[in-house]
Amino acid sequence: MCIFAFYFIKPKLYKTMKKLLLIVAFSCFAVLAMAQNVQLHYDFGKANDDRAADRDYLTATVEFFKPDKWGSTFFFVDFDFNAEDDGISVSYMELARNFKFNQTFPVQAHLEYNGGHFGADGFGDSFKNMVIVGGYYDWKITKGFTLGTMLGYKYIQDVEEGPDFQATVTWFKPFGKGFLFTGFADLWTEDKWGEKDGKKFIFVSEPQLWYSVTEHFKVGTEVEFSNNFVLGSNKFEIMPTVAVRWDI
Repeated sequence: MCIFAFYFIKPKLYKTMKKLLLIVAFSCFAVLAMAQNVQLHYDFGKANDDRAADRDYLTATVEFFKPDKWGSTFFFVDFDFNAEDDGISVSYMELARNFKFNQTFPVQAHLEYNGGHFGADGFGDSFKNMVIVGGYYDWKITKGFTLGTMLGYKYIQDVEEGPDFQATVTWFKPFGKGFLFTGFADLWTEDKWGEKDGKKFIFVSEPQLWYSVTEHFKVGTEVEFSNNFVLGSNKFEIMPTVAVRWDI
């Protein structure tokens, strides 16, 4: 129905909108084509800080991870459906690459980019571009349990209060019959917003627990633990989800 409505718009505007729609469509197909799994979460967390909003919306996530003889590649893209018309209010991506120096040296070089866009109530903007350069090390805790650690310098666009850093821990542990425990924890610094000059620490961790219903279909949950991360909050927040996942 929306496509037919475009014919009532001026021809030049229609052509421009058509091109934009095609670009968006091809971008979505490209992301899905590369994805290793697709997740759909229902966020229903209640904020501890009265200045922050409660959550009551869907979030879609696509993920990809692939090791190779030169290192490994990882990316994810999140889409929050929290606009007034239940459309996309936030799109955010992370793209990371680890580079092996050789086949025996355990530490790898780490390069990462974070960025995205947000918009709601007639206002929108881009997240500041962020690039992380550092080192990565895999800890083989037990059979099947991998703990990844990263420490790096974090470049944040338009930073004013000096350099920043980020430390990251990731984990992946299958257990029992069909269960998977995975997730990450990030700790980084960035400039304070609208406050006195200086830096603030931001912490966020998102452990996930999945159960395999079939070879490709999983059900599970994610719990976001954070401090100084949720917009409007400087308190410790706990935001759970219920989710489904399809492994491609």
